[in-house]
Amino acid sequence: MSAAQMSSASGTHVFEVIYYSVERYLDAGHYIFSDTFDVGGYAWTIRFHPGGDATETDSGEYAAVTLTTCLELMTKNAVVAASYDMALIDIPTGARWIGAKSVKAAFDTRSADGFWRWHLSRFRKRSELEASPFLRDDRLAIECTLTVTSGTRATDVVDTMHVDKLDDLRDKAAIQYIQTLCSSKESDGKLVYKSHRGHITANDMRCLTIPSNVDEPTKYLSINIIDAYTAHMMLYTKGRRLLCPVSYGAMLVDKQIVDKCSKLEHLSFYQNFTRKFFDYDLVFSPLLVTNGSGTRHWILVVMCTRKMEFQVLDSGRNFQQCQSTVQSLVEGIAQMTSMARMAYPSLPNDVAAWKIREIKNAPKQTDRCSCGVYIIKYMQYCWDGSKMHPDFTQEDIHMLRNKMVSVLIFSQLNEVAEAKEDVRKIMR
Repeated sequence: MSAAQMSSASGTHVFEVIYYSVERYLDAGHYIFSDTFDVGGYAWTIRFHPGGDATETDSGEYAAVTLTTCLELMTKNAVVAASYDMALIDIPTGARWIGAKSVKAAFDTRSADGFWRWHLSRFRKRSELEASPFLRDDRLAIECTLTVTSGTRATDVVDTMHVDKLDDLRDKAAIQYIQTLCSSKESDGKLVYKSHRGHITANDMRCLTIPSNVDEPTKYLSINIIDAYTAHMMLYTKGRRLLCPVSYGAMLVDKQIVDKCSKLEHLSFYQNFTRKFFDYDLVFSPLLVTNGSGTRHWILVVMCTRKMEFQVLDSGRNFQQCQSTVQSLVEGIAQMTSMARMAYPSLPNDVAAWKIREIKNAPKQTDRCSCGVYIIKYMQYCWDGSKMHPDFTQEDIHMLRNKMVSVLIFSQLNEVAEAKEDVRKIMR
């Protein structure tokens, strides 16, 4: 494989954090990230840790900013040397506070499942940040000035068939790994995935390894699987699309919880929480509904702010059985929006009257246990608020189920390095 040497290049990117008062409650080690930007032919992103970096002791009072490479196909197998400045800027006045000056860093994306990153564990004390003019109108602007001093990456076009074979090998190895762990009571509780969205044991992931010709309740996807995969998809979601964790929908359908949100001590937080929904064209909410017989079923409700309607994607054929739950969700969002309008009067005042529309031509399951995988597929760029891109079949769902095991294990969000290494050993 040949390699190309990249020449020096510079660029600047501004990452604007809106609704800081909402994001500041993230725990240490958790983060939000900017859109990717290009410098020197490489994709980069800025990460903002409102609660500090969990790898550092006593970091809770600091806001840590992390500059990372973005693992996309065009930048794989790259080794890059760079230097950068990281600063807070006051956009109206142009004032700057430089938290990092001429930091030299090395990046290496030759690893199959991750990347090296350079981060600032101590950027500025949270108390100083919140008292400064750089936090204005609940917004914070972070400016990165980056210079790529040298870089090398492979230039050979990788044979697509070879890539497919490698992916297939990894998928099979990951499934074998989970099946082996689940074959013993001593190891089926082993942790194989951990992130800010929770954790998954081998036994939790067993539902993804059962053959397609088996149709039984043990194949149902649990909440932690849905949440983990949704969080992974958000890393690569572009445009004005918000993929919500299951807890959002569960909270909004419960009127007692929604009523508590209006208490004075919670009011500001939930006003900002609700306001954020209207920054997006499409807000995807997975819902786990229970029918009269006690059977559970996953559906997806999409709040389409452009069309001012709620769209229901149901892989079953029982919309009537979940209609009351969807109505409760709409009422919860409407109540929260009314509460948020006290602080943000430009929000719509008629959400309760928005139409609820069943998407009748959404692909349907032909088994009894794939509803969770279907809502993952709906969210995976397939539904754009008007039509499915592309359409798909039950066979595509079986393939996605098998692939989800390796995707979750090798996700950059997964902190369980041992699981990744164990799967690699099986591949050798």
